[in-house]
Amino acid sequence: MIKDGKMKKIIAFHIFAILLPLVFGCQTYRPMVVDLDRHLEGWQNLDLEEICMDEAIPVGDAFDEAPSIVLEDGLSLEEAEWVILFLNADLRLARSELSVLQASAEKSGILDDPSIELGFKKISDPVDFPEIWESAIGLPLPLFGRLKREKEKAWAEYNALEKQVAASEWDAIIDLRSLWVAWSSLKGQTELTERYLAQLDDLHHSVAQLALVGELDSTEARVFEIEHAQMQTELIDLKTETELVRQEILKALGLHPEANPEFKARISLFLNEDSQEGGHLKIPDNHPQLSRFNAELEAAEKRLHLEIRRQYPDLILSPSYGIESDIERRGIGLSLALPLWNRNRQAIAEATADRDLARRRLESEYEDIVHQLYVASERLSASQRMLEIMKDVTIPLADLQFDEVRKLLEAGEIDVLLIKDALAGSLRSKREVLEMRAEEANAINAVQAILEPTGWVPLENGNGIK
Repeated sequence: MIKDGKMKKIIAFHIFAILLPLVFGCQTYRPMVVDLDRHLEGWQNLDLEEICMDEAIPVGDAFDEAPSIVLEDGLSLEEAEWVILFLNADLRLARSELSVLQASAEKSGILDDPSIELGFKKISDPVDFPEIWESAIGLPLPLFGRLKREKEKAWAEYNALEKQVAASEWDAIIDLRSLWVAWSSLKGQTELTERYLAQLDDLHHSVAQLALVGELDSTEARVFEIEHAQMQTELIDLKTETELVRQEILKALGLHPEANPEFKARISLFLNEDSQEGGHLKIPDNHPQLSRFNAELEAAEKRLHLEIRRQYPDLILSPSYGIESDIERRGIGLSLALPLWNRNRQAIAEATADRDLARRRLESEYEDIVHQLYVASERLSASQRMLEIMKDVTIPLADLQFDEVRKLLEAGEIDVLLIKDALAGSLRSKREVLEMRAEEANAINAVQAILEPTGWVPLENGNGIK
């Protein structure tokens, strides 16, 4: 039998080896409670003037500090761009996903846990001390820099996702500008149509009086009544479309559908002169999408570097203690896998192919951006030429026709169809100008999406609204 003193040493060694990780390495679990009713109440009662206190800070470099939002004079597009960065549901979700990778990266590159081996043997032949106790602790020692490469890979993947979120933030701003321009154009068209209906009401009343006294045929008088009814249906359609676009803006801003902030209409955008170099449009080197795919390529490089390092195994250091024949035995063992056949070749091949794929994605994205810029530039040039024709030719002619018709009315000459055509032509021309201004703004917005994402500043401080 083993003497009591030595047995106590064995028991103490085993208890220490087992309890050490339990004391220092284990965490407790606490469930999370989600209260959707409380969330809905907070969402409905959200105060836009306090969103700067929100914890969901945009990841883009230019979004260090949001301005104060004052709603007394309505919500401007410049202010809305800050709101979407803080409250947009997709962006908040993307930043939450980013925090998962951040947590992973912060805990990467940590030494693997040791292992413990316990053994007991008993000699069947009659001997004085038949029991053999053995125990050893395996301590992994990464000698070839694997842990450093794991940490580099984890942070590279985090950086790639961070660049993707930053690109999503810029895309959200561009989409918001497009929605805002569409809403502003529809709002302007609605107001023009309401004024047109008011003019029709006045003319219809005058023409109806003339028809009663027999100075005008009732068939001609009915022309304005029919036109009025048709324009009422068109006005309903315009108001409905305007409200639908407004709901899209509310959703993009992360606001409740019943939220009622007053939007300040803006249509015209203009390009920053810094976006043009020598009269030519130039794609910035740190364009968000290019930065994203560059970061993904860097992450692929880190993955390949890590897999190559994994060819070289960790050294396992194994201090041991045992008792045999009532004699204490202490020793140390070394173990090392020999990279002869496997050599992590499958993972290296996959990482190499993944790096090539990342390079192809970067090159493909760059080509796509070049084409987008070319198409957007052509659209912008065409819309500017068309808008110039509308302003210089169409609108003056429509105004001239309306003035001539008014003079005929003052002279007592009443041509119902001519009056209706003059009014309708004036309305149509002004609405087309609004649509063309919106088309120009969308073309500028498409160019801005490519040329002006870096060092982003609010519209009123650089990219501009006029």
